[in-house]
Amino acid sequence: MNQRQTQHKLLIFNEQVHQAILKIVQKHLPLEISARDLDVKKLWEIVCHASVEQGYIESSCRVLKDAPSGNTVRAHLIEALGDGDQALDQLEEELNRALQAQLPRGVRRKLQSHAWEAAGDWVDIPYHGKDGEQDHNVRPNQPRAGTTRFHAYATLAVIRKGKRVTLAMTIVHKGEKMDQIVKRLIEQARRLGARFKCTYWDKAFGAVKVMRYLRACRVPYVIALQQHGKNGLRRLCVGRRSRRARYTFDAKEGPYTTDVAIACHYAGRASNRRPKKKKKGVRYYAYAVYRVGGRSAQAISAAYRRRFSIESGYRQLHQVRARTRSRHTGLRLLLIGLALILVNLYVLLRASWSLVTHYGSRICRRAVTLNEVATALLVQIQSLLGFSPEFYCRARGPGNQFIS
Repeated sequence: MNQRQTQHKLLIFNEQVHQAILKIVQKHLPLEISARDLDVKKLWEIVCHASVEQGYIESSCRVLKDAPSGNTVRAHLIEALGDGDQALDQLEEELNRALQAQLPRGVRRKLQSHAWEAAGDWVDIPYHGKDGEQDHNVRPNQPRAGTTRFHAYATLAVIRKGKRVTLAMTIVHKGEKMDQIVKRLIEQARRLGARFKCTYWDKAFGAVKVMRYLRACRVPYVIALQQHGKNGLRRLCVGRRSRRARYTFDAKEGPYTTDVAIACHYAGRASNRRPKKKKKGVRYYAYAVYRVGGRSAQAISAAYRRRFSIESGYRQLHQVRARTRSRHTGLRLLLIGLALILVNLYVLLRASWSLVTHYGSRICRRAVTLNEVATALLVQIQSLLGFSPEFYCRARGPGNQFIS
């Protein structure tokens, strides 16, 4: 393949990534913008540029030639998003519609005709504002990144043949019960007629109310459990053999009995990664299970490890997430939702696009990476809006040396 054909296909790929993301956000996230130098299309291009650059909206406005000032963009964006809980709920609904609209028609039909595996998890975004105690959208948690207050977001994604697509997301309010969060996620997925073969949930969802709700909906679950505290699971974590047992949780609303899988793993074995601190002995992993068949505890633990693809998805989310210092909850939710949409787009593009490398007469093909998709979107936006960063060099003075 000659250089001209390669460049032509690269431009086609860049244009398709650009059009795919704008088609989703402009249709399902309508924003009313009335400004002299700013329209809806340009606003989304600026926000997407900040997302793939992992920077701020102001930084993107400084390097894009046809972009207005960062204060102008942020002010119009916050005004279009609105304030209050009603506007926040509407934005969350629109983001969920955008995530679900990304699914191809064939996948939507399979959601209704086949049972899929799904995984629920959440991500904490540190919040350093001084009004965190008064804001009901900021949750306290263990100290991390110099703060104990976070904006929390929960997601539900389906896993099939190694592919992960996010179906639903929701913001987690302060003091909100876990079963309410799970209920919103399940209801969003049920709108597509999704059927679940099994759902995997993080330790944060290990509450009796969550188990009761999933059982009432007849949704199979595997929920990781804490082994300390008042639940008494520590008594079952003995011996050197994995096993399943029946266990009764004591809760305020009454006792709840479910199957529990205790998986034993021997620590201290050889690994490709060198651990920071080597710990030897037996490690126990406890899971609350429902309608998983006769699978052994080791098989349940191995299946639960596939849920880690969701956590790797959160690492990918941070690669295409714009940063902000704004206290506006709607703006923060929008940036998280846009990052999830970009990750979904990357997962779907891997099925149809591949990167070709020529080594003489040999041809090597591999799937595209998230960084390549983000670069394609970045290059396309910079070609449309212009990329003209300004550099300033101070006058030569004492201790100031120029590179020759």
